Amino acid sequence: MAQYDVADRSAIVTGAVGTTIRIFSGSDARRNIRRRGEDLRANAVVLDSGRVLGPGEIGILAATGHATVLVHRRPRIAILANGDELVDLDRFEEVVAGRKIVNSNTYALAAAVAAAGGEPIPLGIAPDDLEEIRARLVLGRDADAILTTAGASVGQHDLVKDALLELGFELDFWRVRMRPGSPFSFGRLGGVPVFGIAGNPVSVLVTFEVLVRPAIRRMLGRRDVHACTIRVRAAERIPGAGRLTHFPRVRLESDGDGGYTAQ
Repeated sequence: MAQYDVADRSAIVTGAVGTTIRIFSGSDARRNIRRRGEDLRANAVVLDSGRVLGPGEIGILAATGHATVLVHRRPRIAILANGDELVDLDRFEEVVAGRKIVNSNTYALAAAVAAAGGEPIPLGIAPDDLEEIRARLVLGRDADAILTTAGASVGQHDLVKDALLELGFELDFWRVRMRPGSPFSFGRLGGVPVFGIAGNPVSVLVTFEVLVRPAIRRMLGRRDVHACTIRVRAAERIPGAGRLTHFPRVRLESDGDGGYTAQ
């Protein structure tokens, strides 16, 4: 008598006539059965508000017969760069010659806005001219928020604040206790939030991550407005910034035990 494991289907198919099959495991009538209500019970909430709709969520909506659903539209975020020294990429030869600085902040902010779920609306580069700055800010009034960069630091050529105040800007605060990004302003222009970000490229991205991205996520109706955080071990002493909240630049490396070390 030949003996085969019931899982060996090839043996069953090719076995000779009269072959005996011995089953070594007991059958379970409850296995491989999907019962009604196992995934979703009647009257259960399928998706909470504030949830990002990905492939799985859209599949659930279709499976439960929801052809349409109310969603938040992507907020339109206007971005204005300011400074006589700034040029766009079509004048990069002036950057190479050492006469100008490329307007990298607008590109970085546009990418950050898109990654956060917003729609970037570049307003271009405003020179250090009060009327020019004011005219471009007026164009941003139809947006859901305005980001300005390079005009938030202390200096005689920083005219963005003056232009905003002339347009009826309501200033909430002008500086924050953080580094980098201390020269940061926030207020409203006709009800539109305005974020004033310093021109340093590192300050731009740190400030956006800490203060602007959560606002965009809130506009999207999300509940998880803050980015996730992880705990790491410092490989060496990291100098502080006094009474300021410090966001130092580090490189994370795996420590081999499932954690990370900050270099």
